[in-house]
Amino acid sequence: MIDATAVHPAACGCTSCLVGESVPLSGATEAQVAALLLGKLEDRTGAEFRVQATYQACAAAPLTEAVPKAVTVQASQGLMWFFDSALLPLRPTP
Repeated sequence: MIDATAVHPAACGCTSCLVGESVPLSGATEAQVAALLLGKLEDRTGAEFRVQATYQACAAAPLTEAVPKAVTVQASQGLMWFFDSALLPLRPTP
């Protein structure tokens, strides 16, 4: 099996997607979406993404050390993924 190197538009049926060199956005896993957003997979989707992270703040630690409890990613085509923050380690910026 070939590991995908790019993510294509949703419902793409090109040869690259059919043989597994790429994956259509509509068939992408949470891990592939996270890799796409981290720049580890080439973005050929043409989509805009909205990333929402839910944090649990702790009074004893600065906010910049907070780790998100959950991450939601929504693509402009209406696709949505919910995944554990370990796949997309977002940190608040000061």
